[in-house]
Amino acid sequence: MAIFGFAVAAVGAAGIWGIDRYRRNSTQLVRVLARGSQLSAIEQAKTDIQALLKPMDDRYQMAIHNSIDRMFGASYEKHLKALGGTTGIDAVPEMVKVRNRQAGYAGISFVLYLTGLPLLMVTAFAINLYLGYIVIDIGIRDMIEKRTLTARGRNTIVFLGVMLSGYLAVLSAAMMFWLLIEKFIDTVQGQSHERLVNVFGALPQTVWRIKDDVVAECPLGEVQADDVLVVYAGGVIPVDGEIIDGFASVDQHALTGEAQPVEKEIGDSVFASTLVLMGEIRVQVALANQETLAAQITEILNNTQSHNTQVGLRGVEIADRAVFATTAIGLLALPIWGVSSMLAVWSVELGSMLMATTPLSLLAYLDMSARSNILVKDGRSLELMSSIDTVVFDKTGTLTLDQPTVCGVYICGDLSEDNLLALAAAVEQHQSHPIAAAIRKAAETAGLTLPAVDETSVDVGYGLAVIFEGQRVQLGSQRYMGLSDIVIPDNIAQLASEGQALGHSVVYLATDGLLQGAIELQPTVRPEAKAVVDALHHRGIELAMITGDQEAPAQALAVTLGIDRVFANVLPEQKANLVRELQEQDKQVMFVGDGINDSIALKQAQVSVSIAGATTVATDTAQIVLMDGTLMQLDTLFDLVERYEKDLKKQYFMGIHLPAAYIAGTLLFGWGIASAYVVGYGVFATAYGLAFRPIWRQERIESRLALEG
Repeated sequence: MAIFGFAVAAVGAAGIWGIDRYRRNSTQLVRVLARGSQLSAIEQAKTDIQALLKPMDDRYQMAIHNSIDRMFGASYEKHLKALGGTTGIDAVPEMVKVRNRQAGYAGISFVLYLTGLPLLMVTAFAINLYLGYIVIDIGIRDMIEKRTLTARGRNTIVFLGVMLSGYLAVLSAAMMFWLLIEKFIDTVQGQSHERLVNVFGALPQTVWRIKDDVVAECPLGEVQADDVLVVYAGGVIPVDGEIIDGFASVDQHALTGEAQPVEKEIGDSVFASTLVLMGEIRVQVALANQETLAAQITEILNNTQSHNTQVGLRGVEIADRAVFATTAIGLLALPIWGVSSMLAVWSVELGSMLMATTPLSLLAYLDMSARSNILVKDGRSLELMSSIDTVVFDKTGTLTLDQPTVCGVYICGDLSEDNLLALAAAVEQHQSHPIAAAIRKAAETAGLTLPAVDETSVDVGYGLAVIFEGQRVQLGSQRYMGLSDIVIPDNIAQLASEGQALGHSVVYLATDGLLQGAIELQPTVRPEAKAVVDALHHRGIELAMITGDQEAPAQALAVTLGIDRVFANVLPEQKANLVRELQEQDKQVMFVGDGINDSIALKQAQVSVSIAGATTVATDTAQIVLMDGTLMQLDTLFDLVERYEKDLKKQYFMGIHLPAAYIAGTLLFGWGIASAYVVGYGVFATAYGLAFRPIWRQERIESRLALEG
């Protein structure tokens, strides 16, 4: 009878394993089994089974998501959606769904054991056999990865020992909690929302290609080397290539880090993911799609191991470090009190409870961060932040804004400064690039009324031309003036040269071929940058800045903000090397960046931060995204980490001292596996309350503020 029962259980376990494996690998199964006329039958069977199981599974997953998961992440989900992701059941990754199902199986087996009915108990035993496969698989994978005995690896021995000891109902309950813990570990380690970055998400999906002297729209994927594309003002260049006709002002800062737009003409190279601000160009394709510089950076990035893949949760690491000592203590208990006491020691070992408590607490602080407009995509970054002693900022787009600021208006003709600025703003009133917006903003701030102009035309090159009061007005770059044979007086040229040495941009305005003056624009420092720098200095953190700009403007900004170290003239590929050099000097580095050129450095740093509104590659790569689009929440982030560290110390006391007391009691009094699980559940429940405490505290504060408001 026992043999028959074991056989039924084995068959049941195999069936459950098969259904779960089928759910994940049904497509591969069809490919292996389908042959000829069998294909339609197998596909139909697959469709029928999926149709039967999916509604039930979706309801179950949604119930778990709305009850347990949402306690830790309603705000977190909202910000994931803001970054272009999804929410609700669609936001739950497959691995988490698998853990939910497995925990559900354990719960079912526990209920079946409690019935005491032989057939149902055999079914429960079959479920436990299947779950045993899960335990062994996780444990072996963990030990292979770490190349040593680990706490998760030893769980395989505990599982088999408890099952053979006959504590089957206790085992089922323990498995349910353990699988939920594994789910929380998966979630806070970022596996829930990691995805390969894809630079092509920011590129136009269709382009204008010239073929047989006809400009026609075609998919980007069809573009090949030597094709000729037309890119208009406001458009993103989709390929690497060479300009064969036209002129343009190109913003390359996302790719190269340069603050100023670059003037491009026939024979100059252009790169994918850069933006044409003014002008119109025809580009002969050199590299397209996966071969472009931006795509190569993305490929390197996706193949580069991030710092966080090399570290784990501190609770897991502590349990692993204690595993040999507690293994020895358990073996010591074996001859004195027997197998049950040995398993009890291994079940409630030093640090093992921290495997449960730290993910719960991290989940709570992920939600706390999201409530403060900070999206933490990998919980381990919060643990790493407590050791950060160096923050490295990218300059352009991070410490400065995309839109510059007018810092000087110089006249050399009949117009006053106000008239020149108002006329320039009128010329630029329908343009969308940052320089145009800056000139309009300056005129608005000065309270100027814009004159009416007509016949606006974009000269294929670096400027605009309009008619105003019968005069031809031209506004654009120095090269644009040269192409129109407009002479720039020495005093204006000298002022422009001094400004450009500081990283400033200059645009010129002329009427009927005579220069009237120039407008100087400087990079706009983020309003909050100085306060953030001061706050970080107050914490004793060293600050550095990396930029592709020249030394003089970089040093000037560093002095203004109070930044300690400056690395100027840095090529995009060198940024990660500089971060690595700092790490080799025993620095714990946080990198804050916003562009494609920052992505590899972001991945190299211990902690990486980007700002909402940055390039997709940067926000995909960064572990932390400041969702309000400013640096203001950086100091708040460090405050949250300090609070998390205080809570963690309390968890360490509970997770180390209580198990130590229990182990001592086991050696003295022979406590067994059943009492071990009772203690474990008590610690878990306490940890659950501690994890929720910061959320409850924050909700009370928010409720009080709402009432006062």
